[in-house]
Amino acid sequence: GAGIVITSRRGGRLGDAGRTRHVTVAGMAVAAAGLLLCAAAAATDAWPLLGVGLLVLGLGNGLFSSPNTAAAMAAAHRDALAGAAALLSTARNAGVILGIGGAAAVYTTMRAGGGGSRADMAAAIVFAVAAAVCVAVAGVVGRLHRDPSVPGMRRPDGASRAPLIAV
Repeated sequence: GAGIVITSRRGGRLGDAGRTRHVTVAGMAVAAAGLLLCAAAAATDAWPLLGVGLLVLGLGNGLFSSPNTAAAMAAAHRDALAGAAALLSTARNAGVILGIGGAAAVYTTMRAGGGGSRADMAAAIVFAVAAAVCVAVAGVVGRLHRDPSVPGMRRPDGASRAPLIAV
């Protein structure tokens, strides 16, 4: 919600200014920090911290989403833009649905089997694993994204919209 509203325009502008790699890596790092705050809230019953964690998560997602979408669309061939947009949207929505559904299933199962403290610890672990995934995504983006202004970078086969590769 609010975090995405606060940072998404700024993330898009930074991406448009040629800082896609930096802003997407920063966005995933901020999102990971938000998820770690959520994990701490669940593990310690410091529930106001959960709201802070969710805000920070939103700030990171806002930074990440716009430049990531622009980079994905720039990598698609003009004839495949609609398919690329559909794939990106489907992947994002599937991730949200599976993430929320999986976390709810773990929490509900743990709560039914052993009470609130086990369920809260399970929630903390789910948040921590999600933070690790954000860190991994940041690492992949940091290593694979190529800036067209960097010497030694070219597009394969001279294609105008193909992803950049190192030569």
